[in-house]
Amino acid sequence: MKKTFWFLSWEGFRLRTGQLFTATVPDGKERTGDFSELCKSGFTNGICNDRGIDAAGNPVITDQLYDPCAGNVNAQRACPGSNATPVPFPGNVIPTNRMSTTSARLLNLWPAPTNSSALTNNFSTTARTGGSHNQTVARVDQTLTNQQRVFVRFSHWDVLDLPVDPLGTGLCVDRCAETYLTNAIAAAYNYSISPTTAFDFNISVSRFSYDRTPKNAGFDLRSIGWPAAYNASIPAVMRTPPTPCVANFADNIMCTQGQSYIQDHNTQLNLGPSITTMRGHHQFQLGAQLEIGRDNYTQTNVASGAFDFCAPGQPCFTSLPGVSGTGFSFADFLLGYADNFSNFENHFFAQAVVPALTAGQQIYRGFYFGDTWHATDRLAVNLCLRYELQGPWSERFNRLSYFDPNATNYLTQLLPSGSSPIKGDVVLVSPHSRTSVPLDKLELSPRIGLAYSMGAHWSLRSGYGIFWVPNYASFALNPLNDMVNAASTTYSGTVDGTHPVNTFTLPFPAGIFAPPGRAMGTQGTQQYLTQVVQSITEADHSNHPEGYVQQWNLSIETDLPGGFFLSAAYVGSKGTHLPQYSEQINQIPDSLLAQAASQVNSALPNPRQNVAILEQVPNPFFVNGQALALPGATTTRGQLLRPYPQYTGVQLAGQGSYDSIYHSLQLTLQRRFLSGGSLLVAYTNSKLISDTDTLTSWLEPSVGGIQDNYNLRAERSLSSQDTPQRLVVSYVLDLPFGHGKRFLSSDGYLGRAASGWGIDGVATFQKGFPLVFTNGQANGTTLFGGGSRPNLIGNCDPLISGSAVSRLGNPNSSSSTKWFNSGCFTSPPDFTFGNEPRVDSRLRAQGINNLDLSLFKTTRFGPDDRLGLEVRTEIFNLFNRTQFAPPNTTCCSSNNKNFGVVTGTAPGTNPRLIQFGLKFSF
Repeated sequence: MKKTFWFLSWEGFRLRTGQLFTATVPDGKERTGDFSELCKSGFTNGICNDRGIDAAGNPVITDQLYDPCAGNVNAQRACPGSNATPVPFPGNVIPTNRMSTTSARLLNLWPAPTNSSALTNNFSTTARTGGSHNQTVARVDQTLTNQQRVFVRFSHWDVLDLPVDPLGTGLCVDRCAETYLTNAIAAAYNYSISPTTAFDFNISVSRFSYDRTPKNAGFDLRSIGWPAAYNASIPAVMRTPPTPCVANFADNIMCTQGQSYIQDHNTQLNLGPSITTMRGHHQFQLGAQLEIGRDNYTQTNVASGAFDFCAPGQPCFTSLPGVSGTGFSFADFLLGYADNFSNFENHFFAQAVVPALTAGQQIYRGFYFGDTWHATDRLAVNLCLRYELQGPWSERFNRLSYFDPNATNYLTQLLPSGSSPIKGDVVLVSPHSRTSVPLDKLELSPRIGLAYSMGAHWSLRSGYGIFWVPNYASFALNPLNDMVNAASTTYSGTVDGTHPVNTFTLPFPAGIFAPPGRAMGTQGTQQYLTQVVQSITEADHSNHPEGYVQQWNLSIETDLPGGFFLSAAYVGSKGTHLPQYSEQINQIPDSLLAQAASQVNSALPNPRQNVAILEQVPNPFFVNGQALALPGATTTRGQLLRPYPQYTGVQLAGQGSYDSIYHSLQLTLQRRFLSGGSLLVAYTNSKLISDTDTLTSWLEPSVGGIQDNYNLRAERSLSSQDTPQRLVVSYVLDLPFGHGKRFLSSDGYLGRAASGWGIDGVATFQKGFPLVFTNGQANGTTLFGGGSRPNLIGNCDPLISGSAVSRLGNPNSSSSTKWFNSGCFTSPPDFTFGNEPRVDSRLRAQGINNLDLSLFKTTRFGPDDRLGLEVRTEIFNLFNRTQFAPPNTTCCSSNNKNFGVVTGTAPGTNPRLIQFGLKFSF
């Protein structure tokens, strides 16, 4: 008999709220270059009378601005060289003819102060935030015959996240407006061939679109004095004003690079036939799976460039070298003296990045056979074998490349005859081999599961399986991240860190580069990557092991008196050949670092003057007056002793060189109440060890990094996501009042008022994540591809007891109690690696101690009580507990007073939040 069933639903959500922002913006005098109010004691002959003490105990002038060019500037209003001795700007006033025209035209990016009497935090506002979403689902089920059924489902989902623009000038916090749109259609056909055999066929197609658009898109760069050619080099949809990041001037807003642009259109096709049959005590299933994924993607966070002025840890150009308390960040901005390239908290500065719109594709094929075997009345066994062909990324126009470590570099033919061959080069994929990594044809995944009933109230379950890491998880291998699909143009403002030899009035004298794609050909691409990019991240086509995870578990379950259910489980997993976003393989050998360490002589004015790897030697790639690789006619001896000296860095994308191991005890206690409601208590005691933590380190704070790429064994430590203990208690309880309950069960108004009340809540308790330490003092190991962590002083206990509030620390008070004993950490000697592990197992950030609670009442009314009204009060963070962020863990830098100090609250946490809800059902 033919029957048709249909279903249609729509759900909408709207949120409009506000977020308070406080910032410092320039006042009227500062906008004109008058910084005289910095000086507290007045001026004598234009020199500030304020005095301080330098590191040697000598009196010095403070609160004074200095001219690093000593009044002698070129056409760009920068220093013509690096020899000038800085002189004071009289009265701390910058002459108008010294100001950058670009800076003057970007002043309107800062609004006027809302509190003109305040020197700092003189601007406050409540920025509009919120968004909306709509979801529609329609489904039709059709019974064709007694043996055949089919269904079709369509779903639509769209989301809008409003931009957060506190300054009202288009510089959003982190990102501007975001729109998400998903349309999907799925269909399934089921044919019961016989009472014991059935055939199923599933098909689905989905299209996901994501757009992030800056508010200032289409900005005309000519309006700030930049060449018209810059406009032509940057597509209008991503062309915005360059973003100045000026220390302490709305940097909490402007330095988040909120003018990023993303366009993503992802299409997925899935096909899945299977046949299931019963034979005695066995249920066999044979099936296949085909997935075709196409992703058209482009992204840039800084198409027009972001520029840092007085970056953290760096002195201002308007300061006197070696004297703190001089210089001022906004003065640097007005002069146009931007810092060189830097990566601060995964935000890139002094660089314009123009991407291509890539068209990537992956094809996944899987085949599986399974047997569910009821061996006895008490024992059930599930056996499965899966074979997978995970097609790596290809790109519609073959815009992919890879690194061949054994190839003879194209530079060899350009060097003088008799020169040794240069090994290692980048290769474009060919039309016949279109992927940057090979197809792995050996991905077999055996899996087994057991369930055994040990009696009326006890059962045992166990399982083991191998799961291959999906190719799409290796984000670095996506075509959008290939070196040929994005072009970075870097601003170079200084050679010595003291004298600005360029300004951001003309930041990119050679123009803004376009992504090379395949247009340059193989040798042209090689030349571009060697001469312009210099540090490359590429896949290794010749050696790319695929990652897999083994998982296993053993659990015992039982019913307890009182209606409780208890489960105790051991769960473990082991990751092998896990990928990391990139792996540096161009590190100078450890033996040469050890030799350099022995050559450091602290008795000399320059302790490193006899270090051989720092010696300047002729650049062998400087031929006929042209640098074919490495800038300049000379380079360091250490650079030439790296495995691939023609590059300043070679990182393998998504390389499977890492491992992990996880063990846990998981306890679960449940109870369902006959009167309504439930209780769930879940406790986990675990340990996670690894030498890698994430594939997207820029999205996650405080993850461990590699220090020595030649000794990955020494990088093995606790994972930065290790949570040794976690307890979650959740409950839903109907209160015993009203109709059918123990109390106030009358039918009158009192009974109706008392009926339908309930509470639910979640209590979460968790140990904090372990801390990750870095060395902020340049000790030489990072010069040639390594990392740096501090030394932990022997017999020094870094642990400090006490409550979280008592250990927050104060950067301006040496007597304050910090989160840990910062005196236990020191910078390792030059050219040596620190003994601090990748992730510290002794020190942790604050854990979680939170309770969310809600109170609700449901009232039924109308004919036959078919109408309902529910009123809810929800309280998040009931006890208003502060969740502190991890402390600052950058050791050993004289410019970092926050080491060991907690400077904020954890991202995503809020003080007590109360919200009310009303729902009407009919």
